[in-house]
Amino acid sequence: MAIKCAGYPADAQIRSSWLMSPEQEKHSKELSITLLALVSNLESYQEHIDDATSRSGNIIDGGWVNLVNGEPDALSIRLKKINKSFAMDLLQHLKYEFPELAYIDDWTRLSEYKITDDFITRLKLKANRGDFTGKCDHCPLDDES
Repeated sequence: MAIKCAGYPADAQIRSSWLMSPEQEKHSKELSITLLALVSNLESYQEHIDDATSRSGNIIDGGWVNLVNGEPDALSIRLKKINKSFAMDLLQHLKYEFPELAYIDDWTRLSEYKITDDFITRLKLKANRGDFTGKCDHCPLDDES
């Protein structure tokens, strides 16, 4: 008797964990942790996106500073510092599933109009499920290769 999966995220995680090597599972967990940090930064960024002052910094490097007449103002915020290498790996894993990422080669080029509630929610779901389908340069090789 064959067991059929209902297609729920938990089923996908169970199926993928059976097929993953320890190195692949570790890589997937690192990507999930990085994505959760990035989602947190995007949520903070989105809260302040309507502010019209000039900014320097980005969602990867640990925050931005709002400048008024060349001086930091009260709206400057710190974000979680994210490992740049993991962030770039993550981008390679997600860009085919997320149209918002299709033509960017660095998270810092993610334009403000693409950071919507829907985008952030879909990223959060992906982080919690941990089912990364793309491939990056640092993916562990399959044992069969």
